[in-house]
Formats: sequence, structure tokens, C-alpha cells
Amino acid sequence: MTRQVAPPRWHREVDAEPVVVGELRRGVADFTRAHGADDDVIDNIALAVSEAVTNAIIHAFVGRQAGHVALTA
Repeated sequence: MTRQVAPPRWHREVDAEPVVVGELRRGVADFTRAHGADDDVIDNIALAVSEAVTNAIIHAFVGRQAGHVALTA
């Protein structure tokens, strides 16, 4: 049986729209799970990502056209 190695880095750049929050949250949760994090750590990281991305989407583009958000783990 071949053991899969988790990638050392995870990166996404997406349009700054509320619909992407869940996608980024799940992506980081999957990445941390692949690196052996326990459920409490995964939940805490996923929550922090949700808060940070939501705040960026809501506050970073006030009075300007929406841009992109980038996330690297």
C-alpha cells in the first residue's frame, strides 16, 4: 500500500465574494487534517479562516470594486 504524502503548502486565490468563505474553510480543514491535526485544532483553524476571510470580504473593498482574497496554509 502506498502512503500519500500531504502537500507542504496549500494556496488559493479567489474572487472576494461571500460564497468563497465555505470553500476556503473546507480547503484549510482538509489540509490540516491531512497533516494530522486533531479535530479541535481543525475546528479552531477553520473558524479563524472563516472570520478572517469574511472580514476581508466585508471591509477590504469598502467604496471600491471587489477584488481577490488569497489564502496560504
